[in-house]
Amino acid sequence: MNQYRYAVHNDEATFEGVYLSHPDWHEDSAECIAENAADYYCSENEVNLKCNESISIEIFTEDGSSLGLFSVGYKYSPHFTAFRENE
Repeated sequence: MNQYRYAVHNDEATFEGVYLSHPDWHEDSAECIAENAADYYCSENEVNLKCNESISIEIFTEDGSSLGLFSVGYKYSPHFTAFRENE
């Protein structure tokens, strides 16, 4: 199973993340890996992205080769619930 490391680039510093892996990930899955890295980074570091805000994430292979720098955005998808008011 391939492992990938990520780095989050922002105005203040660069944060290097842990290795991520998934049996279906390959080097041509870099966008998917970047999305998962953003999700992991935000949940582990209590980062709350606002709707349409993005972060820059660079993905690296195990040997340190960069697969590219990606702008990963957050899209808010509202979910609605309904209930009868007069009961």
